[in-house]
Amino acid sequence: MQLRYGKLMVSAIAALAVAGAYASWTITIDDNTGSVFGPTTGTLQTAARVLPFASPLPIVYVLPIAGIPHPIAAGDGLPYTFGRSSVTYTVSGPTPLTGVFITISGLVRGNASVSWTKQVVDLDTNRPLLNISADYNGAGAGGRDGSIFDTLFFNFSTPSSRFLVTDTIFVFATRAPSARDVAIVSQFGQEFVPEPASMLALGVGLAGLVGLRRRKK
Repeated sequence: MQLRYGKLMVSAIAALAVAGAYASWTITIDDNTGSVFGPTTGTLQTAARVLPFASPLPIVYVLPIAGIPHPIAAGDGLPYTFGRSSVTYTVSGPTPLTGVFITISGLVRGNASVSWTKQVVDLDTNRPLLNISADYNGAGAGGRDGSIFDTLFFNFSTPSSRFLVTDTIFVFATRAPSARDVAIVSQFGQEFVPEPASMLALGVGLAGLVGLRRRKK
């Protein structure tokens, strides 16, 4: 019985591996805009760097600090007191996705703050799937100084295989370019995850087809 159970576990793991190898999502960047403002520079248009990966799971990295042509950051020697990044993209694929892991890294210090919002809307029903926000404040703004590193998970209200995502990130430092005030987001990463049952079913089906093909040979 233990041997049989072990074989079933190995088969399930193999099925998931096959599903990951064959499943592919489409990620389309619909809009990527941003700006920074400083007393000596005025408002400058820029855009965060965006890195999408469509396989085996849809993953999108937004990198405000690597903005082109200007980094979206405030303070830390930069002349900007305010920065904003807005990225909108669509995700579509073969199986419903049920949630998203978010990782954010950066730095906040002094009279400075970092905030972000994430909105996800199903494209077929126009139904909101997720609407969240978070703030990180330096010690001068009622929070604490230090590195930002958060890993969070949020479930969608309803599974969806085709949806629109809008990510907005703000950085603010009142005394730029003072090095004492810093608001930086180096990475805002999102990894969307499917229903375990859907992924397993897809993997078992694909693994079965592979096995059938091998038997025919």
